[in-house]
Amino acid sequence: MKDRLSYIERRHNILEYLESAKVTTRKELAKKFNVSSETIRKDIDYLTGIAPIYTKQGNKGGVFIYPEFHYDRKYLTDDEKALLKAISKQVSVKERKIINGIIFRFSKEAVLGI
Repeated sequence: MKDRLSYIERRHNILEYLESAKVTTRKELAKKFNVSSETIRKDIDYLTGIAPIYTKQGNKGGVFIYPEFHYDRKYLTDDEKALLKAISKQVSVKERKIINGIIFRFSKEAVLGI
């Protein structure tokens, strides 16, 4: 059984999802995050107060994010990256792949193409 996300993690993931999709529906978000439409409504109500998100009702309605919005990404420091690489030498191959994925996902060089 998959662990449920906390509301903070879910809202973070909704922002990331909207940043790439630009438009979705509450129903799609509820299905994607395995929560009720009411939970998504509350999440969207909260997020509209902190991010450029808006909703439209009716035909061609949905949940939208302004195209120029870029979610504030956090990057690993050199010390954090070095620590993760050191730890990865002491774990199983499967765990090493997970750590390498984390390093790649939060590496400034990888994200910015440096």
